Amino acid sequence: MKLWNILVQVQTQARFEISQETLLDLLVKTIEAIIIVVALLLIGRLVKGAIFKVSSRASRNPNLATLLSNLAYVAVLVICIIWVLSIYTGTGLSSLITLLGIISVAISLSVQDVLKNFVAGIFLLLEQPFRIGDRIQVHEMQGRVQTIEIRTTKLITDEGLQVIIPNGIVFTEIVTNRTASEYSLVSIYLTLKEGQNLSEISKKVTETLHSFGPIQIASKPAPALHLESVATGITKATLDFWVGKEVAPSIKSDVAAALRQALPEVDLSTIKSV
Repeated sequence: MKLWNILVQVQTQARFEISQETLLDLLVKTIEAIIIVVALLLIGRLVKGAIFKVSSRASRNPNLATLLSNLAYVAVLVICIIWVLSIYTGTGLSSLITLLGIISVAISLSVQDVLKNFVAGIFLLLEQPFRIGDRIQVHEMQGRVQTIEIRTTKLITDEGLQVIIPNGIVFTEIVTNRTASEYSLVSIYLTLKEGQNLSEISKKVTETLHSFGPIQIASKPAPALHLESVATGITKATLDFWVGKEVAPSIKSDVAAALRQALPEVDLSTIKSV
């Protein structure tokens, strides 16, 4: 009986000593992990801020600076996670990197659409086929670019609606940038009645447009009056002219009003601008 009590006492003491060693080792690892986390978070913020400042000076695209700085911060966080895991598991960094690679492959297979839009967003920010404020058209959607984010591009339509388009669609489809040129095309449709001479109408149109000057209406490319169709007693033509992007939007209605005054006998219909 005494021998049994001695054995139980020795086993209990051994368990307590092992627990103390385990707790001490865990405490040391935790302190080391906390120091590494705090240090890398501070380094990550410094790197993020430095990259954002450098990118902002080198590029006029604010989203590009945000993208690069966030990617740098995420990279530091990944290094931090790998380092902390290696401390607690005792596994080498190479084994952990391999494990994370396998996990990332599994995740990428399950979220292909998200990753596709993510990668497309990076390429859009790097290549800059359009910028914030540009007027673009994707499929049948047309509007002014509000933001270019990692996953989506947001447009504001003429009706004031917000349209959110996945970057994968924007990157792979045909995109029309209507503000890439410094001029925009304006078209006015004219309908001439029987007996009206198109050449005389063309001279009056030219005189009217010249009264606005080259600052408001571009001389290159020059305004052009195109004959569209000739039917019984009716002739239809289209007047195309270009206005600068900095010109007030009222120039279109001003030109139409001047033409109506100069050509009261001609029917002016829809004004189309591109």
